[in-house]
Amino acid sequence: MPFVVPTFVTSTALGARCFVDFALAQAVRYWTQVRGKLEPIDLPIGMTSDLASIPEVCWSIPGFQPNGPIAPGAWVHDGLYRGTAITTGEPWTRADADLVLLEWMQNAGMPLVVQEAIYRAVRDFGQPAWDAGHAGGAA
Repeated sequence: MPFVVPTFVTSTALGARCFVDFALAQAVRYWTQVRGKLEPIDLPIGMTSDLASIPEVCWSIPGFQPNGPIAPGAWVHDGLYRGTAITTGEPWTRADADLVLLEWMQNAGMPLVVQEAIYRAVRDFGQPAWDAGHAGGAA
């Protein structure tokens, strides 16, 4: 596989809930090839994530649990969206970030229909979240 991800350790005063920010208790390095070469994305200690912003009404559908198999990919996606991930080289675009999430879902073996639904959702509705973490931002 083109990536190495240690166990994601999180902490929150609010417990194991979604739609709250969890804080990363250890640094993580994720390796991606979405831009055609192997590149690291580093997530620093203390970085926050709400995991995946999936509406609660969808949580009973297999593959749509925000703390399920998508969670590590959601951490990396949030780091890129919020501008808290540490990267090198060319700036990462929103499209790159969304492809990283899709790459994670593919490598995690998530069902194709789930991958497509989540990828389409971040492409169609993610611009405000990207803009909140960047000054303008490339789509």
